Amino acid sequence: MKKYFIFLKISNLILGLVLIVCVFKNISYPLFWADESMTIMGTERVLQYGYPKSHDGKNTLNDLYCTDPKMAVNEEDDAFIGGASWGQYYYGTIGYALADKADDMYTKTGIVRSTFAFIGIAGIFLLIYFMSGLFTNGFTKQIFIFIFLLCEFTSCTLLLHLKEVRYYSIAFFISAFLLSIYVRYRFYKPFNNILFIFLLSASSWLLFNTFSPLYFIFSLSIGLSEIIMMVFEYVKTKKLMDSFKKSLPVIVSLAIAFFAVSPLLIYFKTFARAEVNYSDLNFNFSVYKTYLALVIGYFENRELFWLALAMRIGILLNIKKVMTLNSPLFKASNYFTLLFIVFVFSIPKIPTGIFSRYLIYMQPVLCLSAIFDFFLLFKLFLNDQKNIFNAKTVVLIITFSGLFSYTVLMNLPYLRSHLFEMTHQYKGPLDYTIPFIKSNFTETDKLVIATNYEETSYMYYLKSKVIVGNMCNNIASDSLLSPDIISRRYALTMMPGVFDKFHKQAVYDTIVFPLNDATVNNIPELYTEPQHKFVSDTSSNGQNGQVILYVKKGLRNR
Repeated sequence: MKKYFIFLKISNLILGLVLIVCVFKNISYPLFWADESMTIMGTERVLQYGYPKSHDGKNTLNDLYCTDPKMAVNEEDDAFIGGASWGQYYYGTIGYALADKADDMYTKTGIVRSTFAFIGIAGIFLLIYFMSGLFTNGFTKQIFIFIFLLCEFTSCTLLLHLKEVRYYSIAFFISAFLLSIYVRYRFYKPFNNILFIFLLSASSWLLFNTFSPLYFIFSLSIGLSEIIMMVFEYVKTKKLMDSFKKSLPVIVSLAIAFFAVSPLLIYFKTFARAEVNYSDLNFNFSVYKTYLALVIGYFENRELFWLALAMRIGILLNIKKVMTLNSPLFKASNYFTLLFIVFVFSIPKIPTGIFSRYLIYMQPVLCLSAIFDFFLLFKLFLNDQKNIFNAKTVVLIITFSGLFSYTVLMNLPYLRSHLFEMTHQYKGPLDYTIPFIKSNFTETDKLVIATNYEETSYMYYLKSKVIVGNMCNNIASDSLLSPDIISRRYALTMMPGVFDKFHKQAVYDTIVFPLNDATVNNIPELYTEPQHKFVSDTSSNGQNGQVILYVKKGLRNR
């Protein structure tokens, strides 16, 4: 047994290292796409002004799709309040400060991305640390860690999102921490009440300031969990106050977090902005049902949904016997199921469409639920018969392995492509246009660049004045200028008239690059469109034509 224990520990160490490599390998490529550069520019404003100020006298920071400008920028302090919360901008100061010392743009990119990947990976190992505490047997604990790490490898979507310079990895870490302390305190190892109240309320507040929908979902699921446990405890013991006392620290934590969040709800116009977005997108119950189907479809086709469902059905079929075990695994898994249900029915209310970046937080929840239920059923079936490999345990192992393998096969094309991406440099449109400008102009900060997308990438890497942009924030004044460089993404159709006007005002040299144009430099999305590209698109039949840059005649080497 000892040699198997050592073998498992070594295997887990190897798996953990491989997981780190899968996230960090080639992390410098490609250059930041729109959302990532929006984050780093927000960080730059934080370092300059103390908060993400929208206007700095040169460029405008605003990428919110909204018909009411007041929902994007606070008129009193010119703060950008649209989009995601500010947590990502403040966290980004770490990577920005470290990368500022580097000259090479890919080195800068890699340094910044690494800080986000670090906290994302930390979230996974945090879950391993806390959740393995539910297993008292050292050998069983190592088996749990081994299975959980394998489960993490099945999600290529998660691996891609964890290294993005966006709120994803930060929210993943905070939600993992919140989940861990709640499960530990309520289900297997209670600790100091005051410390718990501080940790839960503080992490809830941070979660709101990173990805607010997740804050509401966790608060609702924890609240429902406590109500269910209070009712169950009361039915069992007829002592209402005793059950209430057990839930009191949790209730206090949720209340403190809500009071702390309330002023921010007003400042960021959270509900008002949602209402405007609902109106802009004609959001109704039919749209909600469409989004709900997309959410469920994602978990069915990309994550271990069927495995978790099968294990939960097994628990329900043996519920009476499982309850006699009085296992913390059962209590924790019940909460995971409740959290997942609340999440699935709540997240479609986001009025901006469904993307996998909203859904990745439930990936480890499904894994934990499936694994905990598996161990519960295995122990139950083992108690029924003395032989470890009896008919029930064999069927259980085959079912678990089969559904796990099914998910792996569903994701195998993505995992194989990710392996290729780890060993080959991917290049998007910006990986041609930005280095070209950098190498041909000595004072890029004095350039005026017109583009219809990913304008913040030009702002960060070149420090140029960038006009037009995706949102056309200052289109009236921008149209009066004569840009030095035009980077028109023909894959997108925003404001074609103003670019035609620029071409009439001056003569430009046309620079054509050996890459097909794309809607984004790259994106971690693998479910909806546009999707992540693992290989540079250098084919000769791109539907959007090749990447083109227009440089004002006689302007190079300025």
